[in-house]
Amino acid sequence: MPREIVHWMVAERAAGLLASGPFGPALARCPNGLRYGAVLHDVLFYLRGDHSQALKDLPHRLHGSHGEDTYELLRLYAPHMHATRSLALPTAVFVGLCAHIFADATLHPLIYHFTGNYYDEDPVRRSAAVRRHRTLEALLDMVAAGGLEAVAARPLRAVVNAVEGPLSLACPPELLGRLAGVNAAAAAKAQHEALDTYCTMQALCRMPTLASWLRELEGWLPAKLREIAALFYAPQLWAQRASVSGQLTFRNPVSGEAFTQTLAGLMELAARQTAWFCAAQAPSLTAGNGLAETAPGPSLDMGLPGVAVSQARHFALRTLPAD
Repeated sequence: MPREIVHWMVAERAAGLLASGPFGPALARCPNGLRYGAVLHDVLFYLRGDHSQALKDLPHRLHGSHGEDTYELLRLYAPHMHATRSLALPTAVFVGLCAHIFADATLHPLIYHFTGNYYDEDPVRRSAAVRRHRTLEALLDMVAAGGLEAVAARPLRAVVNAVEGPLSLACPPELLGRLAGVNAAAAAKAQHEALDTYCTMQALCRMPTLASWLRELEGWLPAKLREIAALFYAPQLWAQRASVSGQLTFRNPVSGEAFTQTLAGLMELAARQTAWFCAAQAPSLTAGNGLAETAPGPSLDMGLPGVAVSQARHFALRTLPAD
C-alpha cells in the first residue's frame, strides 16, 4: 500500500482534473473528505484485538489480494452517495476511494517487483520482503513530498479531525458490515479502533529521532519488530533518494510485462486514471443507477483484474532500497 502522502497527492491531482466537472463543487468543499477516502482502504490493516476475523480479512479483500473485484466497495458506496447527494462529503470520499484504487494498482507492481514476495511461504524471506516493501513505500513518500520535513507536516489525525462531516457519513459502518458479514455496530467499533491505531502509528512513524534510532538498531530487533520499524520514515533513507528519483524499469510481478517510468509519471498516470474513471461513472451515479462499470476492478497489489498475490513470480534480482 503506497503510504499516505503518495495517496493524498494522487487524489489531490485527480481532484484538480475533475474541478470543472460535476464532482468539482464537492471536492472544493471537502478536501479532507477526499484525503480520508484516499486512505480508507488501509484503515482496517491496523485492526487489533478481539474482532471478527472477517473484519481483519476485509482490507485484503478490498485490495483484491485473492482476485476479488476491487470495485465492490464502490458498487456498495454508489447508492449511499446518491441517497446523500445533497451533501458534498460522500462525493469527495468516493473520488478518494477511486484514487486509492488507481494509485495502488499503478504503483504496487513496482513496489512488489523491487522488494520481493511479501507472501513468501518461507518466513525468513517473507519477513525480509515485508521490511523492504514498507521501507520502499516510506522512501517513495519522502521523495514525492520533497523530504522528511514535508512528510512530518502532514499528520493523518489532523486530516481525520478536519473531515467535513461525520465519519459515519463518510463511510457508513453498515457498508463495511455488509462486506464482512457483521452488524453495523461491530463494524463501527472496528473502524474506530483501527483508525485510532492508524493515526497513532502514523504520528510515531513521522518522529525523526525515533525513526532514526529504530533504523540504527534494526539489526538487533526480532523479525516482527523489524517489520514494524520498517514503517518509520527514517532520516537515513533520504540518502537513497537517487535510487528512486529517475526512470525506473520494472516488471509486473504476475504478467512479467516490463514498464519504464518515473515515480512522478506513475502518480500522474494514477491521477488521470482516477479522473477518467470518475468522469465516466458520473452520469450513472447522478441518475441513481449505481456504478456504470461492470468489469471487475484490478488487484491493488498486482494491478491486474482477477489475479491473486500467490501468482506473483517476477521479482528483481537487485532489490530496492538497499538494506
